[in-house]
Amino acid sequence: MSSKDSPSDSPTFTYLKLDEISESLDTPTIVIRLLHFWDARDFKRNNLLLSVECLLLDEEANVIQASIHPRHLHKFRSTLKHGCLFMITNFDVRKQPNSYRLSDHAYKILLNDHTSMDVLDPDEYSIPLEYFCTRNYKDIQSLVGKGEMLPDIVAQVSCIQNADKVDETTTPPKTTSNLILTCVFDSGDTAYVSVWDNQASKVREDVALLKEEPIVVIVTGVNPKNLRGDLYLNATASTRFFWNVENNITEEFRKSPCYQKDLIPTIENPAPMSAPGDVQSISEILAYVDEQSGKEKLFWCKAKVVDLILSSGWFFISCTTCFKKMETSGDTLICGGACDSDTAIGRLRYRIEVVVDDECQTSTFVLFDEPAKKLFKSSASTLAAKNNVAQNDACGLIVPKEIQNLVGRNFVFCIKVREYNFTAKYQSFAVAQIEIPPAVAVKKRPAPPGSSKGKASDLVPCNPKGEKASDVSQQSKKHRPLRKNKNKVIGDTDDDTVSSRQSDPTLEDDV
Repeated sequence: MSSKDSPSDSPTFTYLKLDEISESLDTPTIVIRLLHFWDARDFKRNNLLLSVECLLLDEEANVIQASIHPRHLHKFRSTLKHGCLFMITNFDVRKQPNSYRLSDHAYKILLNDHTSMDVLDPDEYSIPLEYFCTRNYKDIQSLVGKGEMLPDIVAQVSCIQNADKVDETTTPPKTTSNLILTCVFDSGDTAYVSVWDNQASKVREDVALLKEEPIVVIVTGVNPKNLRGDLYLNATASTRFFWNVENNITEEFRKSPCYQKDLIPTIENPAPMSAPGDVQSISEILAYVDEQSGKEKLFWCKAKVVDLILSSGWFFISCTTCFKKMETSGDTLICGGACDSDTAIGRLRYRIEVVVDDECQTSTFVLFDEPAKKLFKSSASTLAAKNNVAQNDACGLIVPKEIQNLVGRNFVFCIKVREYNFTAKYQSFAVAQIEIPPAVAVKKRPAPPGSSKGKASDLVPCNPKGEKASDVSQQSKKHRPLRKNKNKVIGDTDDDTVSSRQSDPTLEDDV
């Protein structure tokens, strides 16, 4: 085993290089630079602190990940400082789990009660200040859906979009900060870096200081996902941003033919949609489709809901990664997209088809998850649980009273004409937003004394073929056996999950 002596003018000791670390060592000693440390929390358990993770670098540019359990944190918390040099002695070594790793090292260091962590003079050791292991676009594509590595990237920022999310199902409504950076790789391919909460606020501050200049950024520890055919790089708790730094990586990037030296990032602040004074009729929407312009467009339309089309139920189970509908195969749920079927996670989402009439024409509008959540002030999983609807029932034959009450009501719909509508034989339009006209807004009546929520009289079986309600109920019992899913279907609480699977703690900032 090789070792290295310390300089002659400092206390004599031997220490290992990080590539010599193994489980067979007895009281090992290393000299490293603490590149970065962060809290690993489980957001599904009220942000429970699982560990403090550290990224360590030695003189030979070897990188290893270290972990501190919360019960040992009191010993090290005050000592931890980004960029400082340390001598660490007497620690545990374990195999590195092959999931959401930041280094390729086969092992991981665990600090314990017997571990000593002493600050060293930075002038006595030649350890780099930073270390990046950037991947190209093709390599990152190969990591999507595997959950093995959290890679680093270098790219040019072409657009910065503020995409804050408002959850109107809570009282008061909760706003979550979200920032999306459109990034162009040296190959010319585009990906989207999504940043949330406090990280998003910090990125906004950093970008404001850059003023009007091209931006080349190095982003570390991102979690690659495919979303509707686009590559999204979700920031994690370990993610850091390096803006317009000068090093070999950014120098080589600026030499690539796809780098644009005059490209100043645009900043998009989409204003929330609000109903305009002039609304379009259904006939005008259909006339626009008949023109075959091929351009997507938003229309506002005031109409009354006259019927519900519930032959396919009122919800579906969607993959949380690619948003495609999940299908059943025996006792399991399988993603219809390119996700790993063994780790795919499903979530109940609204899909409600309504027949509307504007007194001149009728059409079919479809309420998907976001507008339906705002209308009912409840997610699909919460509404299903409230009305005792089986969460893993893909049929949705039992229709809650809240959905039945749509019939006969007037709404102002924001309709999106999509590319699909120009070729479809059967026209149905997706609802982007739904508003209640002020003239017809009605206050809820107080519940009579002794009444209870979610009672059986509030639930009416969907009856697409005209059978008696009792017959439909009997059929639903026969043809809807409960499935013991190996995949998880996410609800709003832990009680809404089916066969829950432990989530990786490094992904608490992903959404």
